[in-house]
Parts: sequence; structure tokens; C-alpha cells
Amino acid sequence: MACDINALLAQLCVSGIGKVTDPIKLQQIIAQLACEGASGGPTVAFGDITGNVGAQANLQAAIDEAKGYVLPLLNVVNFNPADASTYFIGSGFNTLAQSVSFVNAAIEVPKSGIIRRLFVKAKIAGALGSGQLVQHFVSINDLVDAGQIDFGYGSFNAQGSNAAVNQSVLAGDMVALKIVTPAWAPNPTQVSYYASLFIE
Repeated sequence: MACDINALLAQLCVSGIGKVTDPIKLQQIIAQLACEGASGGPTVAFGDITGNVGAQANLQAAIDEAKGYVLPLLNVVNFNPADASTYFIGSGFNTLAQSVSFVNAAIEVPKSGIIRRLFVKAKIAGALGSGQLVQHFVSINDLVDAGQIDFGYGSFNAQGSNAAVNQSVLAGDMVALKIVTPAWAPNPTQVSYYASLFIE
């Protein structure tokens, strides 16, 4: 099967925007690179690119970019958070009463790595809260809190992210989104959560 190896490598590593990070697309491109020949250039087998420093660097950069995974933390039952309280979200099925327990909410980390980013979204289906900031963390084994994000619940789609997290986790660790509420006046109602951890 003929292919244009230069075009494929360009897909693997263009500067910044457009770089392939989807693992499935990456596998498809790598499979295409394993072709017998290349159109518009010399005949190249996949193994031969190891002798091409530029091509090897491009391929390694693309593989490195696609190494991480996303771990979602959420609840599917909305609730009315109380003043000055701590809640945990993760496994998806927590009611208000169950959300006060880390054990009820926590899910397992499937593969060791480093948490690099935390994103949190609070969807408010009822009344909006007053402007005080709410604290959000990823709680690890109910011992370590990392990636703090503070934002208010004054909009129906309140959200924030922290792209500077640098917290190691091990396979088998338990994690949950930890939420620490302020003293609102008034309180938000019918709140549900979605959060994602990018682990590299």
C-alpha cells in the first residue's frame, strides 16, 4: 500500500493547534506509516524512520501527547447543598445524604500517573446561589486534597479548571471531587456536578 509519509508525519506533529492527540487516530496514522512505499518520495518502510531524526522526534512527540487518560467524577442526582458543608462526588449515584462520605463517592484510579488538570462543572437547575466562592478539590484517599478551584454558583453553568495540578496517584488509589461550601444567602438548589481528571 502506497502512502505519502511526509503528509502522515505532518499530521502527527504540527506546531500546537492541529496536533493529533486522539489515541485511535494516532494508531491509524502509525498503521499507515507501516506501509511498503511512499508516494512522492523514496520507498520507506516503517522501521526506516528510526534513521530519520526529524521523523522519529515527530512520532515520539505525538506518542507522548497521547499518553494520558481522563477519569470522570460525577453525580446524576441533583441536590441542595447546605451552608459550610463538605461533599464528595465521584461514583455517580450519590444522594445528598450519601455525598457527605468520601467512601460512598470515591472511584479507583486504574493506572498510576500524575494528575495534570482538573475541570469542574456545577449545573444549577434551581435557584442560583449568592456570590461567595465554593472550593473544589480532588481528594485522594481522603488524605490529600489537590488542584483547588474556587468559583461561585451565580450562573446556571458554573465551572472552573486548574491546569497546573502536579499530583502523583497510584493504581488502586481512591479519588473523589471534594466540595467545600460557603455560607450562602441565598443557597443554590438542584445542583449536579461533573468533573474530569487528566492523568498522565
